[in-house]
Amino acid sequence: MLLMSAHSFADNVPALKIINDFQECSIRLSDIDRIQYAENEMMIKMKDGDVKVFIMDEIKSMVFDNVENSAAVKAADSKSESKAAYFDLKGLPAKDASKKGVYIMKMGKETKKIAK
Repeated sequence: MLLMSAHSFADNVPALKIINDFQECSIRLSDIDRIQYAENEMMIKMKDGDVKVFIMDEIKSMVFDNVENSAAVKAADSKSESKAAYFDLKGLPAKDASKKGVYIMKMGKETKKIAK
Protein backbone atom coordinates (compact mmCIF):
# COMPACT_ATOMS: atom_id res chain seq x y z
CA MET A 1 0.00 0.00 0.00
CA LEU A 2 1.31 3.43 -0.91
CA LEU A 3 1.07 5.75 2.06
CA MET A 4 1.45 9.14 0.45
CA SER A 5 -0.37 11.40 -1.94
CA ALA A 6 0.66 12.05 -5.51
CA HIS A 7 2.63 15.17 -6.28
CA SER A 8 3.13 16.97 -9.54
CA PHE A 9 6.16 19.15 -10.21
CA ALA A 10 7.11 21.60 -12.89
CA ASP A 11 9.33 20.30 -15.67
CA ASN A 12 13.06 20.00 -15.01
CA VAL A 13 12.73 19.10 -11.30
CA PRO A 14 14.79 15.98 -10.50
CA ALA A 15 12.39 13.54 -8.84
CA LEU A 16 11.86 9.89 -7.93
CA LYS A 17 8.63 8.66 -9.57
CA ILE A 18 6.93 5.66 -7.96
CA ILE A 19 3.97 3.90 -9.59
CA ASN A 20 1.81 1.19 -8.04
CA ASP A 21 -1.71 -0.17 -8.55
CA PHE A 22 -3.22 2.75 -6.67
CA GLN A 23 -1.46 5.86 -7.94
CA GLU A 24 1.63 7.55 -9.33
CA CYS A 25 3.65 9.93 -7.19
CA SER A 26 6.84 11.94 -7.53
CA ILE A 27 9.17 12.96 -4.74
CA ARG A 28 11.68 15.75 -5.30
CA LEU A 29 15.20 14.37 -4.95
CA SER A 30 16.18 17.52 -3.08
CA ASP A 31 13.57 16.70 -0.40
CA ILE A 32 14.92 13.18 0.28
CA ASP A 33 17.25 12.67 3.22
CA ARG A 34 17.72 8.91 2.77
CA ILE A 35 16.09 5.69 1.58
CA GLN A 36 16.09 2.57 3.73
CA TYR A 37 14.84 -0.96 3.13
CA ALA A 38 13.48 -3.38 5.73
CA GLU A 39 11.92 -6.71 4.77
CA ASN A 40 9.25 -5.80 2.18
CA GLU A 41 9.19 -2.04 2.81
CA MET A 42 11.01 0.91 1.34
CA MET A 43 11.11 3.90 3.67
CA ILE A 44 11.95 7.33 2.31
CA LYS A 45 12.98 9.72 5.06
CA MET A 46 12.34 13.29 4.05
CA LYS A 47 14.46 16.25 5.14
CA ASP A 48 11.46 17.64 7.04
CA GLY A 49 11.40 14.46 9.19
CA ASP A 50 8.39 12.87 7.48
CA VAL A 51 8.75 9.20 6.46
CA LYS A 52 7.05 7.77 3.37
CA VAL A 53 6.53 3.99 3.44
CA PHE A 54 6.08 1.85 0.32
CA ILE A 55 5.35 -1.89 0.14
CA MET A 56 7.89 -3.28 -2.33
CA ASP A 57 5.54 -5.95 -3.75
CA GLU A 58 3.06 -3.24 -4.76
CA ILE A 59 5.55 -1.03 -6.65
CA LYS A 60 5.17 -1.50 -10.40
CA SER A 61 7.74 1.07 -11.45
CA MET A 62 10.30 3.34 -9.81
CA VAL A 63 12.27 5.72 -12.03
CA PHE A 64 14.25 8.92 -11.78
CA ASP A 65 12.72 11.83 -13.71
CA ASN A 66 14.63 14.87 -14.95
CA VAL A 67 17.97 13.82 -13.48
CA GLU A 68 19.67 15.05 -16.63
CA ASN A 69 18.80 18.55 -15.45
CA SER A 70 20.48 18.12 -12.07
CA ALA A 71 23.49 20.41 -11.64
CA ALA A 72 25.64 17.49 -10.48
CA VAL A 73 24.79 15.41 -13.54
CA LYS A 74 25.44 18.37 -15.86
CA ALA A 75 28.87 18.79 -14.26
CA ALA A 76 29.62 15.14 -15.01
CA ASP A 77 29.24 15.82 -18.76
CA SER A 78 32.61 17.54 -18.74
CA LYS A 79 34.35 14.47 -17.25
CA SER A 80 36.10 11.82 -19.28
CA GLU A 81 33.70 9.43 -21.00
CA SER A 82 35.78 6.46 -19.78
CA LYS A 83 35.15 7.24 -16.09
CA ALA A 84 31.90 6.71 -14.22
CA ALA A 85 30.62 9.40 -11.85
CA TYR A 86 28.27 8.43 -9.01
CA PHE A 87 25.60 10.65 -7.49
CA ASP A 88 23.24 10.23 -4.55
CA LEU A 89 19.47 10.59 -4.90
CA LYS A 90 19.79 14.31 -4.27
CA GLY A 91 21.91 14.67 -7.40
CA LEU A 92 25.06 15.38 -5.37
CA PRO A 93 28.34 13.53 -5.93
CA ALA A 94 28.32 10.30 -3.87
CA LYS A 95 30.89 10.30 -1.08
CA ASP A 96 31.30 6.50 -1.14
CA ALA A 97 29.47 4.65 -3.92
CA SER A 98 30.88 1.32 -2.72
CA LYS A 99 28.39 1.29 0.19
CA LYS A 100 24.93 -0.30 -0.11
CA GLY A 101 22.34 2.08 -1.50
CA VAL A 102 20.73 3.52 -4.63
CA TYR A 103 22.92 5.70 -6.85
CA ILE A 104 22.81 7.51 -10.15
CA MET A 105 25.75 6.48 -12.34
CA LYS A 106 26.82 8.79 -15.17
CA MET A 107 29.31 7.53 -17.75
CA GLY A 108 29.76 9.73 -20.77
CA LYS A 109 26.30 10.46 -22.13
CA GLU A 110 24.66 7.48 -20.41
CA THR A 111 22.88 7.78 -17.05
CA LYS A 112 21.66 4.77 -15.06
CA LYS A 113 20.12 4.10 -11.66
CA ILE A 114 21.98 1.38 -9.78
CA ALA A 115 21.28 -0.37 -6.48
CA LYS A 116 23.98 -2.05 -4.42
